[in-house]
Amino acid sequence: MNRLRAELLELPAIQFIIANSAWIVTSVVLAFLIWIIATLEANPIQQRDFAQTISIRFIEDPDIVHIATAGEIRTSRVTIRAPRSTWDILQSNDIEVWADLRGLAPGQYEIELEGRIKSDGPRGRVISISPATISVEMVQVKERYVEVQPIVVVEPPPGYSYPATAPAKCNPREVLVSGPATLVDVVIAAQARLNLQSYTASRSITRAVTLVDENNTAIDNRLLGQLSIEPENVTCEVEIQALEGLLTVQPVYTGEPAEGYRVEGYTVEPETIIVQGDTNIINAMGGIVQTEPIDITGQTGTFSRNVEVILPDGVQLQSETQLITVTIAISPRIGTANFDEVPIQIANLDPTLTAIMLPDSVSVVVIGPQPLIETLTIEDISVTIDLSGRAAGPQVDVPVQVRLLQDSLVNVATVTIEPQTVTVTLAPIATPEITPTSQIFGKIAVRP
Repeated sequence: MNRLRAELLELPAIQFIIANSAWIVTSVVLAFLIWIIATLEANPIQQRDFAQTISIRFIEDPDIVHIATAGEIRTSRVTIRAPRSTWDILQSNDIEVWADLRGLAPGQYEIELEGRIKSDGPRGRVISISPATISVEMVQVKERYVEVQPIVVVEPPPGYSYPATAPAKCNPREVLVSGPATLVDVVIAAQARLNLQSYTASRSITRAVTLVDENNTAIDNRLLGQLSIEPENVTCEVEIQALEGLLTVQPVYTGEPAEGYRVEGYTVEPETIIVQGDTNIINAMGGIVQTEPIDITGQTGTFSRNVEVILPDGVQLQSETQLITVTIAISPRIGTANFDEVPIQIANLDPTLTAIMLPDSVSVVVIGPQPLIETLTIEDISVTIDLSGRAAGPQVDVPVQVRLLQDSLVNVATVTIEPQTVTVTLAPIATPEITPTSQIFGKIAVRP
């Protein structure tokens, strides 16, 4: 064995390594340092404040939790040391900051925040966190069943009621509220708030419950985030009854609108009223009550009137006074005017051309408000064809344009024409030829 080692040591390569070992080690170390320097120059380490705030995550035991306060700090800022390449891609969700509250008993604490760049994020580390600590209050978790109270916040429509003698019944009748004990103790009840404005019959209504305190005030939404409600929704059976004495209002009008106008319809507000009194008389009214007469004589447009209803003796309004607003829609009757052989005028004809059109007139039908139609004459109708930009050539079909010259009819009348196009032939205007005449020259003798 010793002889083998001696022989190895006699080898030239081994002797070279032994003789130059210090130089070789120095070269390797130097190469490593050069690589580090080159890497740092290409991708230098930079320490900066991250621009965005980071949400603080609270790690708690299930039975003792912290309670949020109005001034509680929920976010933090971090300083990070990382290569420049990391800063190019670093996102807020790559960073986490947390407060470890595990193992704490109820009470007040100052907790140091911890932070890091997530293991699956880019390379780098959190150097500092601001603020470095936060104050928390730890409380015992509590759960308690509270009663569900059906509360009508909007009554049914007129003519219907939610009877106090038959309040809604909700299922379940209680909900389980859990969370920080100090918040759970504030909750007095869970309300199912019911809007019955559009309901005219008994029905089931599902609503999310609203937690309230001893003043019947809804718990702040910020605090609700720390409370759990099971279940969050309840179903309430609501009874809605029709009131006796509910009558439909029927307007009465007299006279006739102006000549050429008609009544299109009417609207009534409110459409129903509630009366009280002799039940037999109310039943004999057939569910209808009429208004005092409204005179529409000579009316030419929609108008409104406030009127009272006419009630028989023994019947009165449930409210002391109630005016009914009746809107009567009046519009013109529709009339029709027919015009045959309305001449067509040519517009924008090239002065060097002549035009021949077939036919040279059209039939026009105008439909519109009768009072205006009755005043319409053929002179109030303009029928033209536009020949701008057209050159001489074979027959072409040109659309006919029609326009009413009465401004009052422009936007309210419908006009149709027949035919809708005419055939036009354009040709150059012929230049007359001049025939030369013979001239005779001679002398005329004058005798004395």
